Amino acid sequence: GSGEEETRAERIVDRVLEHHRRWKGFRASLRALVATDDAVRSFYRAQRRRQLAWLGDRAADREQHALALFTLERAADGLADGEAAALGLSTTKVRAQLVDLVRRELFAPTKAARP
Repeated sequence: GSGEEETRAERIVDRVLEHHRRWKGFRASLRALVATDDAVRSFYRAQRRRQLAWLGDRAADREQHALALFTLERAADGLADGEAAALGLSTTKVRAQLVDLVRRELFAPTKAARP
């Protein structure tokens, strides 16, 4: 049901946020390496492809899935690094929007591709 989906989405977001907080220094270094090192970039992109495959292989949904992953990851980095708070943003509201994003992405009916 809807309540169970919300709870699952909250758990996912909280785990992602905790991971990004715990590993924020490593993640910053990883982002730099992805930008500068071909081997790291190749490995990182292979992992991203695995994440996309886990979300589903329908070609019509791939861009939507990728956008959701990019958004979740970047927002989690912004919360972990204190960027959101430094900008005067409510971290509670950002978290709530991430929960909504994850809930929609994982539990909403599949949408047809738009031209």
